[in-house]
Amino acid sequence: MARFTLPRDLYHGKGALEALKTFEGKRAMICVGGGSMKRFGFLDKAVSYLKEAGMEVEVFGGIESDPSVETVMKGAQAMSQFGPDWIVAM
Repeated sequence: MARFTLPRDLYHGKGALEALKTFEGKRAMICVGGGSMKRFGFLDKAVSYLKEAGMEVEVFGGIESDPSVETVMKGAQAMSQFGPDWIVAM
């Protein structure tokens, strides 16, 4: 038997986006699916809060509900090139 553990923090609910202002690091990548996060203003708020925390921010968008291998590989390449301290999934 083998065990694989991924350390993670999940933020949700009221005030979750504003918590991004308190994160420490140099770079953050935001991963989003379709356009609803942008349309409703959540993506712009997240970018703003992370920049307020002093971070360089990149957005990796267009992620399908059940991502294809191609999308996963593109995401992995983007992460490798950018080297984020934080990955924010929306």
